[in-house]
Amino acid sequence: MWRVLGAVFFAALLWGITALSDTYISSMSLPLRVDLPPDQALLEPLPSTIQVTLRASGWALLKMKAAGQTECVLHPAVRGQEKQREVMVDRTALLTEVRAGLPGAEQVTNVYPDSLTMVIGRVASKRVPLIPVGAINTRQGFEVIGSYQIAPDSVTIIG
Repeated sequence: MWRVLGAVFFAALLWGITALSDTYISSMSLPLRVDLPPDQALLEPLPSTIQVTLRASGWALLKMKAAGQTECVLHPAVRGQEKQREVMVDRTALLTEVRAGLPGAEQVTNVYPDSLTMVIGRVASKRVPLIPVGAINTRQGFEVIGSYQIAPDSVTIIG
């Protein structure tokens, strides 16, 4: 009985090794991240993921899917202190960034969307004082003594 189970297990193992040695076409959804300097931000949202069709060996696909930490990182060129600018990422640049994020892929055959337009602007910060608006009501027989204070007295808004 144990010999039969061992033979079946060994046969399945050999089949798996052989099957993973072939080349396959697979589709993946990759998270999209934009790497910007701290003084710049995206003014319009981008898709959170991109769809990629790739060709790779079974072992490489298994590694990519098991790791689960594959993502597409865009690195737009840093420029001067313009208030706002548009950066167009065409299909060729997007495929290059995807290939960098998928080291095991033999060939990336398709990417959707095939181009992206990023609107990038400067990050500004402003300190805004907090001014209380309202009244404090107490129960009958109690009263507020002195003035009330707010802590913190101001906040910094960044955006």
